[in-house]
Amino acid sequence: MDASYLRDVEARLGEVDWSVLDTAYGSAEPVPKWLWDLRFGSPPVADEGGHMLWCSLCHQKGQLASAAEFALPFLLEFLPDVRPDLQVEILDILDGLVACSSPTNGYPSSGHHARTRSRLQAELLRIAPFAQHESDDAKAFVKAIFAEFVTTGP
Repeated sequence: MDASYLRDVEARLGEVDWSVLDTAYGSAEPVPKWLWDLRFGSPPVADEGGHMLWCSLCHQKGQLASAAEFALPFLLEFLPDVRPDLQVEILDILDGLVACSSPTNGYPSSGHHARTRSRLQAELLRIAPFAQHESDDAKAFVKAIFAEFVTTGP
């Protein structure tokens, strides 16, 4: 792993004031560690980071945390470079972010809900290749993400 890339990711994670953001469980201050662990941790550490992000950013696909908006660019960046099972985890998170930002599901069409949704829609081309993933779950998440935008729009 290139040391300059590691420093860059660390710096970008540090640029966000996570203390003013929330997760489903409270403060978003642990989110940068979970993101780092997801991308750079040993397999069990990466698994735990992915799980914590899944639980915290879009809790049970029913509550969108404000930290999701700021975690999203990192999730999209890391998606192609993590293990296939972690790709499934990230796609599951992305599917949750879409569901938890949908006005047709009763979520606000403003604030962090709208910004997260808009960013996801703008990044669909980055998600599309995973429709060919080896995992049926990954394929289903990608299909659900695209179907949400086709049926509801931005």
